[in-house]
Amino acid sequence: MNWDTSTTLRSYRTRCCWRGRCNTRLTVRWKENNEDCHGRRGWVPIATLLAHRLSVGLVIAKKSREVGVREFIEEVYIPSKTAVMMSLYVPRDCLRKGDCILIVDDVIDSGETQRALVKIAQKAKAEVTGIFALVSIGEEWKSRIEQVTKCPVEIVLEIKKKPAAF
Repeated sequence: MNWDTSTTLRSYRTRCCWRGRCNTRLTVRWKENNEDCHGRRGWVPIATLLAHRLSVGLVIAKKSREVGVREFIEEVYIPSKTAVMMSLYVPRDCLRKGDCILIVDDVIDSGETQRALVKIAQKAKAEVTGIFALVSIGEEWKSRIEQVTKCPVEIVLEIKKKPAAF
């Protein structure tokens, strides 16, 4: 698949510059067990590339607290179709008031994780200016994200859910 990031990156940079923000951050989610057969983390290289191309900092939200960090911004959420409470943590000093945030993830399924990341940004009084994902599954995630932000969402590949067969 030949995919050109220039349009997405240009529009994100324009939104941040137009609003007069000087501090921009790229926030992504860290999946603890998302390694391929070579031990590489699945989407972190994509987020790193985007941060590099945008010349912005990279903030990674993790599922566990890091040793040596005193204060965190925490968001607890329940992924759909589970009864398990999950938490995402970002060191408090990584996000500042007025920062522009572009949330990057590999897959959007239910939208719960992205909603949790938006809430982390809101707790830091930062502004989410966009959400970027490689793949989205179905459309139920749209309403969950729209509950917390009206920012644009860019998806490379949208997969429609098949109706359940009875």
